[in-house]
Amino acid sequence: MLTRTLPPEQWWIGAVISGVAFVVAIHPIATTTKKKLLLPLIPLAGGIYLILGTAGDKDAYPMVWFTAIMVTFVMLRIIFASYLRRQFALVHSGQQMEALTGRQQAVFWGTFLIVAIAVIIVI
Repeated sequence: MLTRTLPPEQWWIGAVISGVAFVVAIHPIATTTKKKLLLPLIPLAGGIYLILGTAGDKDAYPMVWFTAIMVTFVMLRIIFASYLRRQFALVHSGQQMEALTGRQQAVFWGTFLIVAIAVIIVI
């Protein structure tokens, strides 16, 4: 773990930065103005839950998990950027996105698992 010596007060910085990175990475996925406006509510709701749930806690574990989850989704957005770009091109041309095949779902979930474990180990 690269950050095992960080106190909980400093984990808030990582949680905020990872929440902002999540919104920036996922923003192109939102296809309507309403969805783009509601998108920041995802990490904001997680942050509010953290504040309410960790009041008085001396451990940073909830913030570590929040940061790890946000970073995992950012990494997945980067890894699958070319696939998502193709899907959004279909939407912009007026067609529907292609449904995921079983193999594509297996690749996604396998990648998700590997990335999540790697992020948790590194953090």
